[in-house]
Amino acid sequence: MMKKKLRMSTCILICMFLLTALCVGLIGGVLILRSDQGLREMAIDNVVYLARSGTTSIDTRIRDITDRCSVFASSFDVYRQLKSAYSDSGGQTHNGRLWAAQRALVPLMTQRFYGLDSLYTVNLVTDDFVFNEEVFKPVGVSTAVFQHSDLYEEAMRSTESVSWIPTYRFADMFGNGHDDVPYTPEYLFSLAMPMRMYCLDTLSNGGFIHISLSNLKKRPLLVLSFEPDFFHQFFNGQRVLQYSDMIITDENGQVVYSNNADLLYQRMPQSWVDNVLRSEDDRGVYTDRGEKYFFCTARIQANGWIATIQMPWDAPAREVRDSLLQRLVTITAALGVLACALTLILQRMLMKPINEMHVAFTRLGEGDFHSPLPEHAYYEFDDMVQAFNAMRDRLYKLIHENYEIKLSERDAELASLNLQINPHFLYNTLNIIDWMIDETAYAQSRQVIRMLSGMLRYTTDTGRSMVTLREDLQWLESYVRIVSIRFSREYEFCVEVPDEVMQIRVPKLFLQPFVENAVLHGFKGRKRGMVRIRAELVGQNATFEVFDDGNGIQPQLLEQLTREPTGDEASSHSIGVMNVYRRLGILYGERFTLNFDSEVGKYTRVTIVIPVETADQGENILES
Repeated sequence: MMKKKLRMSTCILICMFLLTALCVGLIGGVLILRSDQGLREMAIDNVVYLARSGTTSIDTRIRDITDRCSVFASSFDVYRQLKSAYSDSGGQTHNGRLWAAQRALVPLMTQRFYGLDSLYTVNLVTDDFVFNEEVFKPVGVSTAVFQHSDLYEEAMRSTESVSWIPTYRFADMFGNGHDDVPYTPEYLFSLAMPMRMYCLDTLSNGGFIHISLSNLKKRPLLVLSFEPDFFHQFFNGQRVLQYSDMIITDENGQVVYSNNADLLYQRMPQSWVDNVLRSEDDRGVYTDRGEKYFFCTARIQANGWIATIQMPWDAPAREVRDSLLQRLVTITAALGVLACALTLILQRMLMKPINEMHVAFTRLGEGDFHSPLPEHAYYEFDDMVQAFNAMRDRLYKLIHENYEIKLSERDAELASLNLQINPHFLYNTLNIIDWMIDETAYAQSRQVIRMLSGMLRYTTDTGRSMVTLREDLQWLESYVRIVSIRFSREYEFCVEVPDEVMQIRVPKLFLQPFVENAVLHGFKGRKRGMVRIRAELVGQNATFEVFDDGNGIQPQLLEQLTREPTGDEASSHSIGVMNVYRRLGILYGERFTLNFDSEVGKYTRVTIVIPVETADQGENILES
C-alpha cells in the first residue's frame, strides 16, 4: 500500500502553527509564574472589600426591616383591630370578630411590608389565631401548630425586642401532619418581634388613648419569614464568588445563607467556628484537611450575624490561569489564522512554480512534449526550469527516433506476413490451372486466369495493409470459385453482412486462412459444402464469424487452435492461423479476440472481434 504523503504547503502550515503555539505557550507560562503572587493579593483585597461592602448593605436592609416591624408593632390601627377581635361587644361571635380583624389587618400588613425582597409570609400570632397577609404556603398552619414550633418558642424565649432566627427547614418547623406535602421553598429564616400588650395613641388636643390587650394570655408575636436568597442580591455577579464560598452564620455557626447549596440548613464544624468566627482578626489563613484557605469576616451589626468569605489559597491563581489559558487559546487561534494567511502568501511565492513543475512533469509522463515551463524571477527555480526544458527536448528527440525505428520494423514485419500468404495461394492456384489445362478445360482456364489476375493485383498491392471489408469479401468470393473448379465440388459461399459494415477497414486477407481450412480440410471427402460469413457492429467493435458445415476439427487440434499458436505447433491447419494471430497482434495489440468452436462431423465456427475502423480513417492503424 502506497504511503500517503503530505503537501509542502501543509507542512509549512503545521510548522508555523506549532511555532506560534510554542511562542504563545512560553509567553503565557512566564506571565502565569510572575503573576501568581500579585493575583493572590488582588483577590484577597477583592474578598475583603466584598465582605465589608456586602455586610454594610445587608446591615442597612435589616435595619430597615426592623424599623418597619417596630412601626407596625406600635400602630394604633393594628391594636384597635386586635382589641375589637377580642372584645365581647358588637354582637358578633368570637370567630366572626377574628375573621373581621383578619380582613382589616391584611391591608395594614401589605402596606407596611410591601416590596421587601424574598419575603415569604407575614404572620401576627395571638393565643388562638394567626393573622397573616397570606396563609402559610403551601399549607395553612394552625395556631396550635405554630405555637408549638421551635420558631415560636425561640422567639418567646428571646430577651431581645427583635429576634432573628437562622435558616431552618419549613417541613421540620411546621410539617406536623403534613409530611406528604412538598414544601416550597424548603428553607426559610425569620424575624420575630413580641408586641406590647397595650398601646398609647396621642390625640390632637394633647391627650392620649390607651388600648390594653388584657384579654390575651400571651403577647402577640409578629413573624416575618424570608427565603435565604434574600442575601443573594448583595453578592450577585461577583466574580470572586465563582471560586469562593460566601457564608452567613449566627455566632454559633448555624448557616443562614451560602452560595454553596450544600451548606444550607447546616451547622459549620466546631473547628471552623474556632478558627474563623472566634478569630481575633477579621481575616486570616487556616488549614482544613490538608487544604489551605484564606478567610475574611464581617459582622452584621443589626442582628449580630457574621458574613464570611473563604477561598482556597491557590484559587485566584487557578482562576486567572484558566482565564489566561482561554485568552492564550484565543490568541493562538488568531495567530493560527495569520499563519494560514502567511502560508497562502508563501504558497503563491514558492509553491506556484513547484506546482507548475509538477503539472509539467505529469504532462510529460502523459506524452505532452509541447508545454515548456516559463522562466521565473527566482534564480534557483530558473535553473531548474532551464534544465527541465532541455531534458524535455532531448527526451522528445530520443522517443521520436525510437518510434520511427519501431514503426519501420512493424511495417517490415507486416509486409513480410502478407507475403507469406501470397506465394502460398499463388502456388495452389497455378496447380489448379495446370490441372485444368491437362483436362483441356480451356474456357474455365481463361476464367480462372482472369480471376487470378485480379486477385494478384489485390494481393501484391503492398502499399495497403488495411482494406474495406467489401474488397476483402470480393477477393474471398474469387478464391472460393477457383477452389470449387479445382476440386469439382459445389461450395456455397454465403455473405450475411449489412451495408454499413461493408465500409469498415479490416486487415487484408484476415479471413482467408479460415475459409481455406474449410474448403481444403473441412469438406475433404465431401461433394458439397457451405461457407457462411457474418459480420456485425457491437459498440466500438466489429464481430466476424466464419462458419462451415464440414467435418469439424479433432479435439486435440481444436485445443491447440483455441490458444495463440506457436511455431512448434505449426501444421497445415495452423500456418494461416498463426499468420492471422501475428498480424492482428501487430495491428491491434491486445484489443482483438479469436475463438474456435467445432463439433466433429457437424461444423466449425471461427469468431473474430476487432476494433472498428471506418474507411475514412485511412492507413493510420500503425500510428494509433
